[in-house]
Amino acid sequence: MNNNSFNIKNFTYSWFIFSIFIVIIIALFQVYFEYKKAIKNAITITNNLTTILTKKLENDFDQANNILKLAENIVKNLSNEKKLNSEEKQEFIASKFNFLINNFKNISVINYLDKDGNIIYSSNTLHNKINLSDRRHFLELKNNKDLMLSFSDVIVSRTTNKNSLAQLLAIRDTKKELIGAVSVLIDLETINSVLSSIDTGKNGVALLRRSDDTTLISKYPINESEINKQLPLNNDISVRIRAGEKTSSLEYIASTDNEKRVASFIVIDKYPFYVQVALSQEEYLKQWKRNLIIVSILVFLFILSAFLFFLVVRKNYLKEQLSINKQKELMNQILKEKIKYETLLKLSSDAVFVVDIDTSEILEYSHQTQKNLAYNDIEMKTLTIVDIDVDLKNVEEFKEIISNINSEIISLQRVHKRKDGSFYNASITAVKIEIDGKDYIYASTRDITEKLRIRNKLEESYKNLEKLIETQNNIVILTNGKEIKFANQKFFNFLGFKNLIDFKEKHKCICEFFIENDRFFHLKKINENEIWSDKILELEESKRVVCMKGKDSLEYLFSVSVNSFDDETKIVSFTDISQTVLENIYLEEKVLHDKLTNTYNREFFENNYKRFIDNCKLNNTKLALAILDIDYFKDVNDRFGHDIGDLFLIEFVQVIQKCSRKNDILVRWGGEEFILILELNDPENLEKILENLRNSIEKYNFQTVGNKTCSIGATIYRDDEDVLKTIKRADESLYEAKKTGRNRVIIASLY
Repeated sequence: MNNNSFNIKNFTYSWFIFSIFIVIIIALFQVYFEYKKAIKNAITITNNLTTILTKKLENDFDQANNILKLAENIVKNLSNEKKLNSEEKQEFIASKFNFLINNFKNISVINYLDKDGNIIYSSNTLHNKINLSDRRHFLELKNNKDLMLSFSDVIVSRTTNKNSLAQLLAIRDTKKELIGAVSVLIDLETINSVLSSIDTGKNGVALLRRSDDTTLISKYPINESEINKQLPLNNDISVRIRAGEKTSSLEYIASTDNEKRVASFIVIDKYPFYVQVALSQEEYLKQWKRNLIIVSILVFLFILSAFLFFLVVRKNYLKEQLSINKQKELMNQILKEKIKYETLLKLSSDAVFVVDIDTSEILEYSHQTQKNLAYNDIEMKTLTIVDIDVDLKNVEEFKEIISNINSEIISLQRVHKRKDGSFYNASITAVKIEIDGKDYIYASTRDITEKLRIRNKLEESYKNLEKLIETQNNIVILTNGKEIKFANQKFFNFLGFKNLIDFKEKHKCICEFFIENDRFFHLKKINENEIWSDKILELEESKRVVCMKGKDSLEYLFSVSVNSFDDETKIVSFTDISQTVLENIYLEEKVLHDKLTNTYNREFFENNYKRFIDNCKLNNTKLALAILDIDYFKDVNDRFGHDIGDLFLIEFVQVIQKCSRKNDILVRWGGEEFILILELNDPENLEKILENLRNSIEKYNFQTVGNKTCSIGATIYRDDEDVLKTIKRADESLYEAKKTGRNRVIIASLY
């Protein structure tokens, strides 16, 4: 018996320590994976923000490049103005340059420099002669015949006295010798404004650096002491860019403020810069730290509950084993010696008694029995089971309960009443024994009131844990991919069902609520026999997003996390990311629209023209391009001013959109030129459509300006040709329309 007790004790200790160890390991793994997930989420966010910021800055540089080309044409065409003297030429060029600046708000100054670096013409009034021959960006153009475009570091402009970034375009002769250069100045405030347009959270940064030598151009939040400083050669980002990486993400500790951050960078292919966005560890681990506290609390509660449960179970288990062993020994002794049995019965530390089956009288009892019931010796001699069992009314009920007792030991629980009227819960182990040819019930009881109290307390603790899980904001389900087995309350609140039974009356799976939107995952993107919860795991984590409509009829976006529960079942969590994704979509749409007219811009056309061509092939239709140019638009600006000119352009677009077909797409190509993209079932209808549009514009009475006309050049896209050839053909038709009197439609022949 001692050996058995020793083994049981060792087993109980081992079981408890092993359970605690497993829970801690699971918790640590959960914390680790949540930490990695937080970093992945931060990388996804910085990637998205860096992409948006890069597009915006690249668009600004493209605009500056377009201005440089326009300024170059203005300077080259100056030779045609032979009647103008030197001062008049300067005024003439200044007015043209200022006209460009007024149309492109991001540019502050335009200059023309001769081959020696002297500023000859400027949009600003020049009071003194300014020479830029000592500037690095000018020397790069002068010393490298193959270089057409150069950029400065951050400089203090000698024309504006502001911190600026200079962008220069070389003008060369046929031998590539430098004739001169046109330059534009982008105020550092403008670049800072772009960087500050995204939210990087607390201690986050957004910056623009040169990709050739990592010189800092601009940073938000701004720290002017860092401007024009370079990164150390061993800096991770510097090393990666020198190795040829165009885009990457990493976790690093900043040398400037020792802040740990996750950053993404993108090298701008067309220009010598790269854009970097970084989130601070405090920001991207904020939710992880909250979850860590919750997990720690849960683990602590589990360990505490397990420890209490362990103590109770261990104590009762050992006591029960000891009691059973004593009972067996006692029964053997009763069979051998009645006197010895009676002595042992009296001395037993357990509440042991022998009951007459016919009368339910307690014939023999231990001292512990008397102690539990609190009766004196005289009272105990007349006591029956009916007297102490709260639920028994008579002897017949007692006989019915023990009718199933035979030589096998059974266990049951009853409520016993003490002499003073108080109650306690009794755990009873009973067996039928035979003494002198008559059957009796031999029973041992233990007061388990405290045990039940502790168990109830533990059950209450587990319920509190379940309530804590229900407070999570995520929708959580258990599913095999085809049918839901469990769902938390957030699931029912979102979809408007009372419970799982209510849901299953009409539905099987949450995937039935996925909305078909090509931006996100839905069932049409997989085969009918495939499991959606398996297929979504094949996507990049940033693309595991579904769109669902809630009970309020509004659409919400959820990031989906899938983990295995068992061989067939998955735990799926849906995190609401509607606000973040919609803001990103809004920013992307904003980048692809013209700021003045809200039509699409060139970048939209360049990103999507292949899709337009593919759609026409798929639909067996023809793609048409029409270039619309407002006749004598310059007169509007000269006569009424640029503000009225801008309002006229907005109204002009409204007229086109009102008269165009639903699926026609309007793109502002530049200045007063627009491209209309049309999909045609019959190319013969193109002239009729465009003539109707031209006629509507001619008859429309524009505010302030009155009646105006436009010339239209159009063509049909030829299969597999370069789209630039299509645009050129339409542009030639537009030139023919202008040349032959304006206010007409010319369509290029396909043959």
